[in-house]
Amino acid sequence: MDFKKVSELTAVAIPFLILCSSIQLWTYYGHWNIPIFDYLSTAEILFLFIWPMLTILFLGALYAVFMLILAGGAALWVLNTREAKPNEAEAPTTTSDGQSKAGRVYGVLSLAAMAIFGPLLLFQGIWYDYEIVPAVIVHVVIWFGACIGIWYLRGKKEEQLPLEWALVAAIPMLLSASFFYGRYQAHYATTYPVLQSIVLTDGTSFATDANVVYLGKTSGFYFYYKTVEKESLILPASQIKSVTIKPSN
Repeated sequence: MDFKKVSELTAVAIPFLILCSSIQLWTYYGHWNIPIFDYLSTAEILFLFIWPMLTILFLGALYAVFMLILAGGAALWVLNTREAKPNEAEAPTTTSDGQSKAGRVYGVLSLAAMAIFGPLLLFQGIWYDYEIVPAVIVHVVIWFGACIGIWYLRGKKEEQLPLEWALVAAIPMLLSASFFYGRYQAHYATTYPVLQSIVLTDGTSFATDANVVYLGKTSGFYFYYKTVEKESLILPASQIKSVTIKPSN
């Protein structure tokens, strides 16, 4: 392993990963019109690269599995094709021209239906239903497509794509994943609210529920959203005496 190359890639990657986390936070808190970067400390901003690093490792593992499945399927197809050719030469042809044309038309229509409705179903699952599997599939395909595009543009088709270029191909995937992760977080924060009992330093208290939703916190602030009034509640951590988290049902 070339540790010098790894260190150089890390130095370049960390600012980009911080950008990805910034997109995620901006998307999530922007859903409630909270300027989150006004409430982040410098130390918190510097450690924003951790989440996208874990994401790229997770999607990288899925990408490897996807590639193995694709390679295995291609190998099986080649083997089956080679085995079928001698039998096809010996067997008499009994299929009529009409049946052959009907089969081709059916195949074309099936592919057209998949090309049209497949993306629509994925879009429905990601944008409206907030499903995990379609989002993972789309982002693995984005990474795979970017790898294929870079491999083709490099003009060295006899070589495998080097690691650094595979990481470059992850850029559009990570940017997109950061945005959608923020949207998914916003959806789940309101759909599955965290139940808390909060006691303030002045003795008053309140509890979160479907009407007062807990959004998150930084080192200096806690963020809540009032769904009825449609307004955000931002409390300095210094005003909070205690927080009790209730188990969800």
